[in-house]
Amino acid sequence: MLSVYKNIQAMKSADCSNTKARGQTQGMNAKSSTNQNRQPENGPEKTEICMYYVRGTCRHDEKCWKEHSKLPYKWEVKVGFGWSPLPDNEQVEKDYCDPANDCSFSQGFSVHFGTMARGPAQVRRLSTVSSVVQPTFILTTKWAWYWQDERGNWIQYASSGAGHGASSLSSEDLEEQFQQDDSAVIQFNAGSQTYQLSFKDMVQTNTRYGTRRAVRRRPVFVSSAQAQTIRTSKKAPNARASNSKALPDCWDKSMAPEIGYRRVPLQSSASEYQEISALFRTTMRGFSVRQIERIQNKSLWEVFQWQRDLMRKNNGGRNVSEKQLFHGTDSKHIDAICKQNFDWRICGTHGTAYGKGSYFARDAKYSNSYTGSSGMKTMFVCRVLVGCYTRGNSSYLRPPSRDGGDSVFYDSCVDDIHNPSIFVVFEKHQVYPEYLIQYCEDEWGSPAQAYVRPTPKPGPHVPRPSQLFQSIHHKYREFMRH
Repeated sequence: MLSVYKNIQAMKSADCSNTKARGQTQGMNAKSSTNQNRQPENGPEKTEICMYYVRGTCRHDEKCWKEHSKLPYKWEVKVGFGWSPLPDNEQVEKDYCDPANDCSFSQGFSVHFGTMARGPAQVRRLSTVSSVVQPTFILTTKWAWYWQDERGNWIQYASSGAGHGASSLSSEDLEEQFQQDDSAVIQFNAGSQTYQLSFKDMVQTNTRYGTRRAVRRRPVFVSSAQAQTIRTSKKAPNARASNSKALPDCWDKSMAPEIGYRRVPLQSSASEYQEISALFRTTMRGFSVRQIERIQNKSLWEVFQWQRDLMRKNNGGRNVSEKQLFHGTDSKHIDAICKQNFDWRICGTHGTAYGKGSYFARDAKYSNSYTGSSGMKTMFVCRVLVGCYTRGNSSYLRPPSRDGGDSVFYDSCVDDIHNPSIFVVFEKHQVYPEYLIQYCEDEWGSPAQAYVRPTPKPGPHVPRPSQLFQSIHHKYREFMRH
């Protein structure tokens, strides 16, 4: 999955006086920009718009690692060592959404989409995540994919425009594959012809005739008025029906809000409670479980299901390894985890021995060492899609390659590939925080006393065998004399 969801075009534009591109054979590079970004003090650069702020509020305020904007896009210009918002933000976005445009003219300046520049100054575009990544969230960025025909018209995929046959892949299909691997080359059909599309070059090629056509990826325009309407309705528009995943049977459906989460206490007599308690007590003798709550977050669950399906597709249709693992944390992080899932930069700062990701343990005893030092403690039991794993390394920012290339990677890292007890996950969508255990040390618990064997009491004297033999021999000799 891409960690940065802003897009920069890399095709050189020689002349911006004509905004209708004709006969181009090189596509626009839709990969994410690597421009230097504004960043909070001692924090990482902000390269993505916060999904929580854009729809309402963000509890992290200025400490948030993501950009705060009320629109799902933000155009900025480089000024000195920082970035300043473009005053004509909405107009530039509207022009950019038209695949035929190479530039946007406003206030005496032109923004070149090919070079991402405004005069001599650098320009960038920040956005929310792709709608296929977070299908249940509002104000995500919906991307449309286009190819340029022989007349210079831009045709959206899966549409039959200007007499051309519709392609077998839609914009959403292409976007899903692009999010999996933005350097992939995929194959599809349109009518009787077969084509290959290179995400890296943004060019489609007819496999029979070798004809090359430029490809562009542009967002679907959302005005400020439309954004406000969507924000008020709190509903994600045009969500694909296939993204709607069934909720677990054990959930209390009356306590599964569309936005946010609920913590549902379990009865100690319930089998669900007994199973989680037994899993916890396997390595946690001397501690008492006080409460177990089920975390019901519809948005996180649906994204977790989507991630499972995606990993299954990448695994040739075979199921991927999924485990119930523990994660101990400070109580101050509970709300953020239940609401937004795990972010190792915030709630996983205790160690990075096997990579810079979120750590989960097979044994509750290990996770216990990362909770509060005394009193009531909290520990999550999580569903984790560990998939294919390898031994981790402290330098890893993501799992290493499985084949030595840049397209197939391991899903997670572990401490020992033969008997793993620690799992490191770098993509939060591979995790669902399923249960929250509250527990404490037993009040009657005390260190076990060492067993001391009692000192035996002295008994009557028993002569040793040698002494007994000598006594009998002496009496026998006395008897023979007489």
